[in-house]
Amino acid sequence: PRHSGYPLTDLGNSERFIDRYQNRVRFCKEQKAWYIWNDSKWDIDKKNEIQELAKKMVIEMQEEAYELSDPETQHALLQHAKKSQSNASIKNIINLSESYRSINVTGEDLDSNNWLFKVANGTLDLKTGLLLHHDPSDLITKISNVKYDKTARCPKFMAFLDYILAGND
Repeated sequence: PRHSGYPLTDLGNSERFIDRYQNRVRFCKEQKAWYIWNDSKWDIDKKNEIQELAKKMVIEMQEEAYELSDPETQHALLQHAKKSQSNASIKNIINLSESYRSINVTGEDLDSNNWLFKVANGTLDLKTGLLLHHDPSDLITKISNVKYDKTARCPKFMAFLDYILAGND
């Protein structure tokens, strides 16, 4: 994140927020919902984590101010950081951030690739059989709690298929 160059306004705060968290947050306007990346899938924000991220950013603005060498700039950022800790300012950061294209998704964007299946240890590409790393750009919101093991055998299922297909594979 940049230490300077943000306007000391609500809009500047939302720019700072997006720069800092654009890899961890998404907003879906049609659902009126925030999504938070949990390092394996996108979770709908049921616990208002988006507000916690905004508060954390505002607190970190004070720390950034103390790193500045110019006393006038430092003072201005400290004053702004203090003012930004208000409930209204936190809400404004969140509300203004909703419109940034870099974090916007639609309901159709989420879980749209039917060939990707999230498992505990990665994302299984059902076309290739490859296990891929969890990738936020896949926009997957569901996950199976099992680990994929390509060496696993399934004798009961194979016997079932053999029975149903009468041995005609």
